[in-house]
Amino acid sequence: MNKKILGLILEINPFHNGHKYFIDKAKEIVNPDLTIAIITTSFSMRADISVIDKFEKAKLLLENGIDLVLELPFVYANNSASFFASSSISILNNMHITHLAFGAELDDLAKLEQLEKIQSSENFKLNLKKYLDKGNSYPTSSLKALMEETTSKELINNYPLSNNTLAINYLQAIKKINDKIKPVIIKRIDNDYNSKEAIKNHLASATSLREMIRLKQDISSFIPAYQYDFIDIDNAYDNLYRLLKYQMLMKKEINNANVKEGIENRLNSFIDENNFDDFIKNVQTKRYSISRIKRTILDIVLDIDKKYEDIDTYLPYNRVLASNSLGLKYLKGKDIINNTKKLLESDNKELKEILEYELKTTKLYDLITNKNTFKNEFIFMVKK
Repeated sequence: MNKKILGLILEINPFHNGHKYFIDKAKEIVNPDLTIAIITTSFSMRADISVIDKFEKAKLLLENGIDLVLELPFVYANNSASFFASSSISILNNMHITHLAFGAELDDLAKLEQLEKIQSSENFKLNLKKYLDKGNSYPTSSLKALMEETTSKELINNYPLSNNTLAINYLQAIKKINDKIKPVIIKRIDNDYNSKEAIKNHLASATSLREMIRLKQDISSFIPAYQYDFIDIDNAYDNLYRLLKYQMLMKKEINNANVKEGIENRLNSFIDENNFDDFIKNVQTKRYSISRIKRTILDIVLDIDKKYEDIDTYLPYNRVLASNSLGLKYLKGKDIINNTKKLLESDNKELKEILEYELKTTKLYDLITNKNTFKNEFIFMVKK
């Protein structure tokens, strides 16, 4: 009998009761022989500074039902939703997952597949370009393009919701990479990802919890029992802002990934604001969303090469951050990265460069948060 290998794509910024429910529910539905999670590291897909570092994330997941934790490197995560999805699923596919579970506000596979079919159509792509060329942001242009293809209020209302957006891209990636992977949809039972309101049944969005952490409010009823060491969010962003100012002052030309359409001029126009929040609010326009601005800032500060912009090719970066004993057995004979020093000394220039950017990203995280996590990059975490 073939083994069932469950894959999950997680950000856990921070880990909360909704994540615990999601993991438990996915395992209940699939009843897997092994569960693998791939995580964004110390910065999220939306380029937020994570309130807990990637090593804490890996430890938390091992303690909450995950057998193997893989890394989605920064240059893959700090990218479009479509590449975020395809690179995550490519790595999980290399680990031979049979099922992929993901959360969605719309727990109707047929309707999500309908949205995916529209998004993949040539007409949609042409209309998307038309609205982008008019100066609209990508999310606004996508919604306008969808409305050219359907009049269904249910599809239109669900399309922009954060988890549905990712779900559609996951389905698109599965179709492209391995259509034998079975999608498993878990209905979101907390409030919307972007909601800032905590709710009463001990479930809250990651956004609302980060706001509570920022305000130094008690979030203990919304997270599993665990001693967290959260960062000072405002201070971390202001530190990042200082580094951006320095980079923009020192560089004669800013030509990093995601620097296009004159966004560097927009950044320069408001580079002397009092704090990061004021800076972001002033830079934001109809064309430049907050996520787009934050991604660009990180690419400038980390000096990410232009070749990682809008990439559509994937290298097999199969790095394992943590494992339990069941995961270790499963890894035998598989082509994985679990020795950082060994890869850095290898002749594999392409993978080594991705790892070097990842190490640089961890150093940046430590610098702006006053943490000391870099040493963990050379430790393979194993839970007995």
